[in-house]
Amino acid sequence: MGFLSDTIEGLVPDEIEDLYTTPLQQATAPDITFQPFTVTGSTGSTTTGADGSTTYNLSPQQEAMRQQLFGGANQFYSNAMQDTAGRESAIYDRIRATQLPEQQRQRLALEERMLSQGRAGISTNQYGGAPEQLAFEKAIAEQQNSAMLTAMQQAQAEQAQQATLGGQFLQQSYAPQAALLSSLAPALDVASLADVARRQQGEFGLEAQLANIQGELGQQTGLAQLYGGVYGGLLSGIGGLLGTSSTNAPWWWPSDLRLKENIKHIGEIKDGIKLYTWDWKEGHEDIVGSQPTYGVLAQELMEVMPEAVHMGDDGYYRVDYSKVFKGEQ
Repeated sequence: MGFLSDTIEGLVPDEIEDLYTTPLQQATAPDITFQPFTVTGSTGSTTTGADGSTTYNLSPQQEAMRQQLFGGANQFYSNAMQDTAGRESAIYDRIRATQLPEQQRQRLALEERMLSQGRAGISTNQYGGAPEQLAFEKAIAEQQNSAMLTAMQQAQAEQAQQATLGGQFLQQSYAPQAALLSSLAPALDVASLADVARRQQGEFGLEAQLANIQGELGQQTGLAQLYGGVYGGLLSGIGGLLGTSSTNAPWWWPSDLRLKENIKHIGEIKDGIKLYTWDWKEGHEDIVGSQPTYGVLAQELMEVMPEAVHMGDDGYYRVDYSKVFKGEQ
């Protein structure tokens, strides 16, 4: 098998080798990753990240308003958490300030009446004064108690009002972000549709790639079978030449250039002897019979190995392949 092992590379055309050595195209994974996007509106912009995160960016005006509202909420909550004792005292003092002038007027009027009745300086064991004066002082005490209760209720109501205002301001401070979220909702629907379309397109693209690879594989398989049949016969024929030339007796095969057409070079062996395939010309069946259409050209072989070439009685050259392939088997 020395001949086949030395020349097989030259006997196999590049087309066949390419079928088995050229890699098939690789299927590339489609890009179906989430595509970030930004929604911009009058209140600012919302940006989604590739990792699913979301960033809200208010416009300068909206951010200033948010800070102002948030600061107001903080102030109202701070006021609501203060002790009411100081506020109760302040309210009580204001109520009493409005009551004192009238009390002073009534006190003077009572003293004048008692003086005109000659009752000034009257006192009792229980109170130390006239009954009218006792009633007057009791009325003043009731006014003071009522003022104190009113001051406590008012201070508590103001504290609750401060908490309510803080809640309202805090809620409004999030209104700009809420507006951004509202503007993001429709964009999410569009992005979802785009994402579904991108995924479907990726699947279609991958299926198309796989179909192309399958088609290319089928095409190469068919060509491999075709070339394998053609050149398998060629190698089998050359193997037949080796087999028939393995005896010591010469075996002369017709190989005259004048008997051949469609000659193609397929390789070389020792001493640069070239190998060919060909078709026998019509009209020479009596000479060539069913001889193989693979081997050497007699006229070329005469230049390097004349002892292997013989002129037949019919005037055409023949070749002794036992000499040509000697040592190649």
